[in-house]
Amino acid sequence: MIRRSRELGDRLIVGVSTDELIEAYKGMKPIIPFEERLDLGRALRWTDEVVIQHQLVPIPILQEYEVSVVTIGDDWTGKHLDGLEWMKSQGGDVVYLG
Repeated sequence: MIRRSRELGDRLIVGVSTDELIEAYKGMKPIIPFEERLDLGRALRWTDEVVIQHQLVPIPILQEYEVSVVTIGDDWTGKHLDGLEWMKSQGGDVVYLG
């Protein structure tokens, strides 16, 4: 998914969700702790930058980095996320990857 996301643009900014955010929407603690997930994201050759997500698809980060394409897992297809709806309203692309 990361590699496919990178192919869609000039830069890839990866959001890593905090443990608290994951617990809130999945109802369980993540298997890999937050700091390790940050390190993994930074270590990937396709990643240009890693940002911390305290909410799913945060609009301020999309604005700050002038994001034009958001990729997200296809398990989010048909679900409402404010950031995805904002992207669509701004003419940006939302790509669901499986």
